[in-house]
Amino acid sequence: MNDLELVFQVRPADEGGFTANCRLPEGLIATQGDSWEELESMVKDAVNCHFADASLKPGRIRLHLEEDRILEAA
Repeated sequence: MNDLELVFQVRPADEGGFTANCRLPEGLIATQGDSWEELESMVKDAVNCHFADASLKPGRIRLHLEEDRILEAA
């Protein structure tokens, strides 16, 4: 593990649950989960699969929730 921090952009999925994406120079890590807890587990699994070399695995994973809020104008 190292000091690298991966940031996943998390969005609510139209059909429910969440999607998470992390862009890296060598590609994209993407996954989804039906609940926040499942998403956390799926993100960890996707990161472990992407970084087969343990010395390259990030020390932290940040889940950044992006959510559009729609307000009434009046």
